[in-house]
Amino acid sequence: VNHVKSLMSRHVEWCIERASTLQKGFAQGDPICSKPFNAAGIEGLQLLFYPSGYSGAKEGYCSFFLLCPPGTTLHCWLGAGKQRKDARVAFNETEGLFGRTNFCKFNECVDAASDTISLTLDVEEAHASLSEGLEHMPEATKALPPPPADAPKA
Repeated sequence: VNHVKSLMSRHVEWCIERASTLQKGFAQGDPICSKPFNAAGIEGLQLLFYPSGYSGAKEGYCSFFLLCPPGTTLHCWLGAGKQRKDARVAFNETEGLFGRTNFCKFNECVDAASDTISLTLDVEEAHASLSEGLEHMPEATKALPPPPADAPKA
């Protein structure tokens, strides 16, 4: 049932309170991380929001990323407040990080009335390549007797 819910869930919203205090509490390079979650059939997704920006971000900009398991390919959108941008592969594909270092100016994504930031993920398309090792047939199963001669044939 949870996997079916995960397949159907393509919109995720995370509301962060006391937004006005975030840049003081999180230096550049320090993220606020969501709990891992499942969406669009992909397990183990996580939102990473850097109120003071990731390393190399422009002054006053925040950074926003989606961390995905290896082998995940996504076409998705990230939103912070009223700012919405397509999530690009960040750094290199092996890290499974989608998003932007200079997502938007921090003050543009804060709702001043509620002192919150609404972070969203909208997944348009998702693919995960599963890598499972192949196993040799155990010796015990190789030695099974043949079916009886009078067994029905498929």
